[in-house]
Amino acid sequence: DGSDIQLRARRVAGQAGDHILVSVSDCGPGVAAEFLEDIFTPYFQIPEANNQRQGTGLGLAIVKRVFDSHAGNIVARNRDGGGLVIEGSLPAAALD
Repeated sequence: DGSDIQLRARRVAGQAGDHILVSVSDCGPGVAAEFLEDIFTPYFQIPEANNQRQGTGLGLAIVKRVFDSHAGNIVARNRDGGGLVIEGSLPAAALD
C-alpha cells in the first residue's frame, strides 16, 4: 500500500545510567489526540476506524507491559505532516 515504517534504536549514556531509545514511525493518518494514551489499553480500537479493524487491540498493550516491567516508558505522538510515532526508553541494564 506504499506505507513506510521506520524503526530506530540507539544507546544513550545518561547520569542515571545508559538507556536504549526505540522509535517506530509510520506515514499513516496518525491518531486523534484524544486517543493517543488509549492505544496502549488492552482491546482498545479507535472508534472511527471500525471499518478498518485488522487486529484485537492487544499489540501496543503488550509492548507497554514489557516496557513497564523493565522500568521503561513508552509514549505515542503524531508526526508533523502525518503519521504516528511510538517512542520508548528502557534502562540498558534491563537488556544486559
